[in-house]
Amino acid sequence: MGRGIQGIDRLRLMRSAAFIFGSFSTLFGLFLIFLILPHINFYRNAWHVIGGYLVIFIIPSLLICGFYRIGRIAGGLLSLLFIYLGLAGLLALIPLNDSFSFFLVLLSCFYFPFFLSADTRAVLTQPLPLKSAEFFAFFRFSLKHLVILCLPLLPVFLFIWWFQQQFRDIESPCPIWTRVSQDQLRRLIQLSLLLPESNTHDQVGYLGSIGTEESVPVLLSCLKGHDRGIQLCTISHLRGSLTELTNHEYHRYRDWKKWWRKNRHKTRKQWMLEGFREHGFDASDPPTDLFIRQLISAKSGSTQPAFLNWNASGQLKQYPREQVLKNLDALTADQSPELRLAAAETLFYLNYPVPGNYHSAAVERLSRLAIDPNLKVASSALRKANILIEKREQLDYQEIWSYDTMEIQYLGPVLDTDSVFVQGKGWAGVFDLESKNLAWTCECQVRGYDRLSDRNRIFLFDQEHDKNLQFIRCCCLDLEARKVIWQKKITAERFHNPESALAAGRIVYPAKSKILGLDLDSGDLVWELSIPNLRHTVCTVGQVVYAAGGEAKQSLFKICPACPEGHVILEKQFPDRTIQAVFCNAEQTKLYAVCNVPNEPFKGHAFLAQVSSITLDIERELKIADIDPGYHASFTPDRDLGFLGIEAFYTCLDLKNFKIVWQECLVHDFKDSVVGKDFVITQDTVSGALLRDKTTGLIRSNLSGLRQVCLSGDRIYAIDEKLHLCQVECQ
Repeated sequence: MGRGIQGIDRLRLMRSAAFIFGSFSTLFGLFLIFLILPHINFYRNAWHVIGGYLVIFIIPSLLICGFYRIGRIAGGLLSLLFIYLGLAGLLALIPLNDSFSFFLVLLSCFYFPFFLSADTRAVLTQPLPLKSAEFFAFFRFSLKHLVILCLPLLPVFLFIWWFQQQFRDIESPCPIWTRVSQDQLRRLIQLSLLLPESNTHDQVGYLGSIGTEESVPVLLSCLKGHDRGIQLCTISHLRGSLTELTNHEYHRYRDWKKWWRKNRHKTRKQWMLEGFREHGFDASDPPTDLFIRQLISAKSGSTQPAFLNWNASGQLKQYPREQVLKNLDALTADQSPELRLAAAETLFYLNYPVPGNYHSAAVERLSRLAIDPNLKVASSALRKANILIEKREQLDYQEIWSYDTMEIQYLGPVLDTDSVFVQGKGWAGVFDLESKNLAWTCECQVRGYDRLSDRNRIFLFDQEHDKNLQFIRCCCLDLEARKVIWQKKITAERFHNPESALAAGRIVYPAKSKILGLDLDSGDLVWELSIPNLRHTVCTVGQVVYAAGGEAKQSLFKICPACPEGHVILEKQFPDRTIQAVFCNAEQTKLYAVCNVPNEPFKGHAFLAQVSSITLDIERELKIADIDPGYHASFTPDRDLGFLGIEAFYTCLDLKNFKIVWQECLVHDFKDSVVGKDFVITQDTVSGALLRDKTTGLIRSNLSGLRQVCLSGDRIYAIDEKLHLCQVECQ
């Protein structure tokens, strides 16, 4: 009797111990899932954490309960485990920040007592499923309580899923930020910070531009939760947005928190004025003329912190237009180039990124600054004026010829006022501009990357690869005979965009590390000169060819093309500069060299040098731009003018007086230009063709979608995106 009672007490003790251990392990598992899991960067691997908890705590608990045949307690723990692992799985699928995870913890804690009070006995007396029918009942019971527990969270999950889809669909023709107001977008972006860290990087930048006072605590919460483990770029954007909204700058979260506790009850206008006062501005509301001029001067890139530069534009937009323009005009007429440059910057950013009520006034004033005697001011103003020009009207063009089996890939040169050379895949010919049809075609396999014309002959060049060798293919197309009269293949490597020349019955073609001299009539290789580091251009003055290169890229070469071996008449070395390219004027009477004078590694100044064609001495120099060495230069002569493109710099030069007429720093690298009567068409690597005024550089209209532009009088011909020939009427 006593032995039986002792056995029952021992069994009851073991049941109690197993129940306590299982309950503790379950609660500890909930702690891991809700409080530690959100801090783990690898959200998608959350099941590894849950699996480790399952092996360490839950399974041993169930094994102990099962070993002592405590079936009902083990079943209850298994049911609880199933419910909360299901909830943890849902949380693991959507990574959340600290604030939102804490919200879910509170919500779960609110529903958990209700859940237990309703079915405590049912849960703790649920038997282990040993048969199929019992297992089905057990699964149905656990699934029901999982749904009960997750039902309040369903709207939250649905909202997060919808918001993710909205911000992932960036490539759609109508993204979310085009369908809502600025205030709605701000609220959506603040909610978007509940999304994964990869999206935080993109959203905080928008919030810095359109945020308000209520955006600051959102950014602070994000900065606190992601101060460790996040990319430095995202932290920089978070701090930048806070700085832009508050006009104050701190680097640590604790400093931002301290500032926020002290200034949380103030308005953003007060934050702005206090920030300017701390840096010596005479900030007041309403503003004084002195304060407005200080705000404009902040755009000059002075020693003031960078965030004051940006916030100054936003502050000026809030002040009376007439007062701002009055002070801008005063600084525009100032003798200091720095203040004129600051005025140009201010005029631009008053209309950026959305044109405002300063638009027409800004374009007018920037156009005047574009002819400023200071090159830096003029170049900056021209670029900004071209961006702000409201009507860059697309010139109307019409398709004048298309044929699906004969697509035009290369266009030009214009042969006369009535015809133009055209080329496609495997053919070449002449297009009659009057009848708007092909006059004739012939078979031609050379693709014509580079083209030269000489009276009734056109010379075409391209590149061919054969195993480890590279060849330059060239051919001569006789326009009178209407056929290819010779075609050659020479072992050499072609430059990406070479500029060749004709002189003394020779085609002088620059290949990499050597110059080729080809006979005009037969195409035979007459001579070749090996020049290390040969540049991509050669030019002709008289009957002499000039090139640049040498061991240190510091030499000019004067070559006689008529000699059987291509004799180098003279070599001139310039130890203090690097020669990038050589060009001549339209009459081929003057020689110019584009060179770089290095100040330190990877920095220097680009110069245009007028060189004596006899002695190769530099006669005079003109500074073009501050630019790194190793750039690609392109030059288009036009009477007394020359249009020089160096990477992103495009410059109009007065060659007669040897000075810069205008210059613009492009967003993308310069590609090519075509000069008309009173306009010039420039092409870069991204924007396409732009029609500019020749004397001022201001954009008149664009030719987007067109390439291979050539001119015949005032008529513009080009190839569109469908490889069809088009005509543009230029008024």
